[in-house]
Amino acid sequence: MTTLVNEGVAIEDVIGEAATGLRDGVMLASDFDGRVRAAEHWLIRKLDLSSPVDLIAHSAAALQRAGGQLSIRALARRAELSDRQFTRRFEQQVGLTPKLFARTVRLNAVLEAKVRLPFKTWTELVHQAGYADQAHFVRDCRALAGNAPASFFAEWLQGR
Repeated sequence: MTTLVNEGVAIEDVIGEAATGLRDGVMLASDFDGRVRAAEHWLIRKLDLSSPVDLIAHSAAALQRAGGQLSIRALARRAELSDRQFTRRFEQQVGLTPKLFARTVRLNAVLEAKVRLPFKTWTELVHQAGYADQAHFVRDCRALAGNAPASFFAEWLQGR
């Protein structure tokens, strides 16, 4: 917002048609306190009409951005849910438990990295993705994809 101060930008260009109500309320106020109250009243109405933040979708997006390397317990705390409630809601909404979703995202991160960086070894990519060692990656690949990494990777490339 500081970049817009004293720049002569029309409020409609920033927040659209909703600006009319804000502008009218502020301009009709007789003093500074009244203008503040009018702006606060407008903001409260906007908040009342807005939809709540979907904490499960936010958590899934955060896991995706982090390559599956976030603590599920920390995500549950951030969503203000118990571990069990968080897992139940996540699975209901996303279709996988948060842990399985994170494992899937992490496996996919390794596969995508191998495409971008074919000169890197599997071991390097696996460690960068947060696996303790290559054996854990192989186990995840077999469990999630049904095959060893090299075989699955070749199939995966053909399907892209």
